[in-house]
Amino acid sequence: QVAAGRLKKRDKILERVGRLKGRYPKGSPFVTITVAARGRPLVQCTWLVEKFKAALVADGAYLLRSNRGGWSAQEFWETYMQLTVVEHAFRVLKSHLLLRPVWHQYSGRVQAHVMICVLAYALWKTLDHLAKQAGLQTLIHKTDPRYGRAQPRPRPMTPEVILRELGQIQIGDIHLETTDGQKLVLRRVARPNAEQARILAALKLELPERLSPDRLL
Repeated sequence: QVAAGRLKKRDKILERVGRLKGRYPKGSPFVTITVAARGRPLVQCTWLVEKFKAALVADGAYLLRSNRGGWSAQEFWETYMQLTVVEHAFRVLKSHLLLRPVWHQYSGRVQAHVMICVLAYALWKTLDHLAKQAGLQTLIHKTDPRYGRAQPRPRPMTPEVILRELGQIQIGDIHLETTDGQKLVLRRVARPNAEQARILAALKLELPERLSPDRLL
């Protein structure tokens, strides 16, 4: 449009150039577009070939910069990946374990909160290790209507799934009246369903029949 003379105002041309760069953000760093400030509108495009070639060399590569010398590439990568482990730990604490941040006013309470978080996450990782050691898998029963078979395939069972399944085991009180008019309370644990029983067997755990001694009211 500039060459044909339909677009003459420099502001409009710059607006079109900005819109074009916004539409192609990945390609804009490799092109320099200048618009003449005086005289007849003139748009000049310069293709930055060397910059584009340098980008092709690093394309698909993940580059890490560090001030530590003498480390191997594997050591650099493993150290960097510890960041994702820490981030995952915080997500577990705040979501699955429901340990939300608390704004303590005393250092002792801060230390106690940190200790609880560390212990909770240690138990979480222990459960994860036991599940992997036992080969526990989440069974997928949903059928994809497009293919008529289960999708996706079974995958390793996470501590979140284990706690959710076992958390549904019910505990109830049975109230009985004795011959002398007293009330006897029996607290019993319900029988696990098939999925819960499978998890307990894999983890080599047994449910107790009762959680507390029988008592009279």
